Amino acid sequence: MNIRKRSGQEQDPQSHPPQSDGHRSQSGQSLHGDVYSRDCPCRELLDVISGRWSVLLIESLQAGPMRFGELQRRMEGISAKVLTANLRRLECAGLISRQVFAEVPVRVEYSLTPEGLSAVEPLRGLRVWAESHYDQALALTAGSAR
Repeated sequence: MNIRKRSGQEQDPQSHPPQSDGHRSQSGQSLHGDVYSRDCPCRELLDVISGRWSVLLIESLQAGPMRFGELQRRMEGISAKVLTANLRRLECAGLISRQVFAEVPVRVEYSLTPEGLSAVEPLRGLRVWAESHYDQALALTAGSAR
C-alpha cells in the first residue's frame, strides 16, 4: 500500500485524495472541494442529497416532471410537510426546479435541473445497494423495534 505524507500526516491515497477548496485556479480551471475539510461548502450539498427522501425524489424525477400529489403517492409514507421541506431544500440547492402553471386550479410541476440529473446515477447505485441488502435491512428494522 502506498502511503504518502501530506501536511505532516501519513495518509492512504485511496482514503481521499488531496483536493482543493472548491475555488477556481488562476487559469480559471474548476477545482474540486474536499468534504473532509471542515470549511468545505460541498459538505452542505452532500447533506442535501444524502437524505433518504432526497435520494428517492431525485431518482423519481429522472423520468420527467411530476406534480406534488404524484410525488407523495410515489414516496409511500412521506407526509406533505416533509415532502414540501425536501422539495424546497432540493430547489434551494439547484437540483430541482419548480414550475407554476397559470391554470385554474394552479398546477405545479417539479423536475430535475441538469445538476440534479447528474446526481441520478450515483444515487441509483446507493438505492440498488440498499435493496440488494434486504436481509441486513430487515435485521436492522427488527433491531430498532425492540
